[in-house]
Amino acid sequence: YLTLRCFGRAVCSVSMASGTGLLDQERCGWDAEVLEAIGLTPDRLSPIADLGDPLVGLVPVYAARWPALRQVPWLPAAGDGALSNLGTGCVGPSRAALTVGTSGALRVLGRKAPAGLPSGLWHYRLDRGRRLVGGAVSNGGSLFRWMQEQFALGAPEAVERGLRERRPDGHGLVVLPFLAGERSPYWPLRARGAVVGMTLATDPLDLLQAGLEAVAQRFALIWDEVREAVPGIGEIVASGGALLRSPAWMQIVADVLGHEVVASAEPEGSSRGAALIALELLGAARAEDMPAPLGAVVSPDPGRHARYRDARARHLEVEAALGPLQDALLDRSDSRPDRVE
Repeated sequence: YLTLRCFGRAVCSVSMASGTGLLDQERCGWDAEVLEAIGLTPDRLSPIADLGDPLVGLVPVYAARWPALRQVPWLPAAGDGALSNLGTGCVGPSRAALTVGTSGALRVLGRKAPAGLPSGLWHYRLDRGRRLVGGAVSNGGSLFRWMQEQFALGAPEAVERGLRERRPDGHGLVVLPFLAGERSPYWPLRARGAVVGMTLATDPLDLLQAGLEAVAQRFALIWDEVREAVPGIGEIVASGGALLRSPAWMQIVADVLGHEVVASAEPEGSSRGAALIALELLGAARAEDMPAPLGAVVSPDPGRHARYRDARARHLEVEAALGPLQDALLDRSDSRPDRVE
């Protein structure tokens, strides 16, 4: 839309097109078989451009408004997640980016196609030469915020202190953190949240701890599949305000994954990634030669990791048991006529 308004022609970058599910990932063109299956023809979609194909020449109305930008090259839009990998220094297959904002994702950027892609992961492109493999969760900081608002947990400092002092998985709860549904690795279309194991002794901090641990367990499921698809990952770099604002949650993530997690010190990873794309186009720099700032390293505790491995088995058992029941309840709800108040 913006390129059509500003330059008089609609253009979709390889990066944005690859996230639609309509792109032939190898040819970097619209996938004829998929389009035929859904009743679309290529002429209904924008032409595809690479990030290195700048747009030049504003339409007259904008050229008159911004004469200094009349012949300045503009780059096509790119995916936020792909740019975040670049901007946080996760530019090759040895370093994974773990991002937790409202939702979350774990991604690896590289130039080679994965030999085999597990069904729980996705594969899309930054540009014609670079690909991303990873998975996403629908609940990240949104779950943390919802629990803070609903359970009146108190000052953030007190919450952090309380989380640090708690025994891992010591609450007797299993949480399915699917308040906003769920994506990787099982793509359950009708997932709903649940808490199992509550008693009169359960307190709000128990629920928060169990919820944050559950989100970390979802990342662990993705991590296992990412390591299978992209062998040789040595570092995990964490970004996103929801995670970086909570050192206690960072520790939980490291303990659940059983792997060191390095905090990104770059506050605007996606913006920095976009700037690096522009520098590459100008021939002024390569992303691989522009290291991103890093912060604290959080190391896992082997004993905690072992407890969380046991907890994951219970998490998956509860998910498998409740899934059919939730489907049945939703089917029953969908079949009822609308109530008249």
